[in-house]
Amino acid sequence: MPLVSNRVPEQLGADLIPDMSNSVNQIDRKSRVAVQSGVIGLVLAVISMLSVSAFVIPMLVRASTTSNLQSSAPLKTEVGRSAFEHTAWRIQEDPTFLAGFAGSPPGSTYQLDIGGETAQITVETGSYAAPPHDLALEVTLTPNVIRRWSNSQVDFTLTVYNNTEGTEEIDRVEVYRRDGVSASYMNGTSSGFEDSDPSSISGGWRWDVWPVYPIEGLGGSGSHTWSLDVDDGTDNYWFDVFVRTVSGSTVQVSLEPSINVSNTIQGSGLSMLSTSSPDIVEADVNETYDVQLLMKNEGSSDEGITRIRHYFPSSLSYVSGSTTGVTTSNPSTSTGYGPRGDMTRLTWSFSGNGADLTANSNEYIRFSLSGSLPIGEHFSQSTYRIDDDNSSSSNFSVTTGMKRVVSSARKFDISVVDGDFSMDTEAWIVENEPLIARVEEK
Repeated sequence: MPLVSNRVPEQLGADLIPDMSNSVNQIDRKSRVAVQSGVIGLVLAVISMLSVSAFVIPMLVRASTTSNLQSSAPLKTEVGRSAFEHTAWRIQEDPTFLAGFAGSPPGSTYQLDIGGETAQITVETGSYAAPPHDLALEVTLTPNVIRRWSNSQVDFTLTVYNNTEGTEEIDRVEVYRRDGVSASYMNGTSSGFEDSDPSSISGGWRWDVWPVYPIEGLGGSGSHTWSLDVDDGTDNYWFDVFVRTVSGSTVQVSLEPSINVSNTIQGSGLSMLSTSSPDIVEADVNETYDVQLLMKNEGSSDEGITRIRHYFPSSLSYVSGSTTGVTTSNPSTSTGYGPRGDMTRLTWSFSGNGADLTANSNEYIRFSLSGSLPIGEHFSQSTYRIDDDNSSSSNFSVTTGMKRVVSSARKFDISVVDGDFSMDTEAWIVENEPLIARVEEK
């Protein structure tokens, strides 16, 4: 039997706070504050070029480069900048800060002395409380789409994030196959928490970690890797992953990883891509998502598309009449898919030889979804079937695999006031992603 978790799996993905230990920048002033330089550097470098007059950056900024912060801006801007950096660091690195939020919406107010100036900082979350801080898991698979009956090597990476205040020690990892997938552990592929091969247990494998593997608190992380040989027919196969600590905590990965086994004929040149916009949203706020599925035929033979399917979180709904591309018909809708039955499936079917997908060409289908999403990362999967596929008609020929398409973030409103100067920001935190900020200075 799996280790039993007393935590709600859906909460786990919301626990993740980015680990900034490898990308910090120190500002050389009376108050030295460590922040994620890639994000804060870009936002604050923009601030430093501007005077105290009002300005607005009307869109979210998502930085990925490192900047050395050198400012010639007035003192008030320096104070606001330092205060913002300090608050951003506390949000991302200090779980006791969020735990102390109170009121509706939850928030906190404190003062910070910087270079003889005193700034008052007010931080509020959105309409929902900040999530708890604990251990959280993430599992990635490479590749996540393989050919059927192919004895394919699939590499697993498990990452454990420790957002508690103290060090946690990992002493066991368990992995379970679901849906009867034919998979075997590949000897000698374990590394990280435990380099020895795991023990075989009913339905999976277990690593007893010795010596125990410590993960520091306040954003520390550690990883464990292994490989499986997968040899099975067409389907979507899921895995359960559990981690146990010496302190007695047992955590299950929040979204079980999956392998998609495809019918696609080797060398056929068929593939599929999916995109969704926007890809970052505020949690629990209604949005409309524009989705495009691109079906590619880079082979030398003409094909016909007989069916297209798209799976997405059931908290969203298809927007009637929004389909364009290879068809303008509304799809059929059914629910209860995914590892927890919380995904909806759309199906477009084509008669005869299907919609044309000629050699060296692409076809697309576009449509819209609407609704709100809870905090965390959200996934979708898309498939299509070709007319000369001789396998069971219920199977797909080509798939995108399960891919993350939308990050639903916690939003923090940060206000810094120093006399006649004020700076308002929106800081968004997505699990395992950098800080995102929208800034207005007055």
